[in-house]
Amino acid sequence: IDERSYYLVKVPTDFASLKDWPWIKAIGYAVRITQHADGTESDEVRYYLSSHYLSGKRFGEAVRGHWSIESMHWVLDVNFREDEHRTRERTLGNNLSWLRRFAVTLLKRHPDKDSLRGKMMSCMINTDYLTQVLSLQRV
Repeated sequence: IDERSYYLVKVPTDFASLKDWPWIKAIGYAVRITQHADGTESDEVRYYLSSHYLSGKRFGEAVRGHWSIESMHWVLDVNFREDEHRTRERTLGNNLSWLRRFAVTLLKRHPDKDSLRGKMMSCMINTDYLTQVLSLQRV
């Protein structure tokens, strides 16, 4: 069970780093408390600098939106090693990036309870499984 809280305050006028970072309008943090099935509890705090002062609800939406994008980038980098690709031609790079994101979507939509990496390996080994993933059907 996850419980999340978000806090955001306006930057005070006497904030020491304001001269170095004049764009900062608010400072916030997100707290995530997780109760695990074994009864243990863990917490995590993340801090944010913002160029806009938002309502608490909007700040929470922005944080969750940021991490959903970061999550996709992490998947692309870990599973597809996207950061290692050195395509110089812009159109080709954009097309390959789109294909990788499309592949992630297809793999996530396949109903098997396996990791993305496991599904990729299954596609590589078994053409019937690849057909299932590409057609979004279970054979």
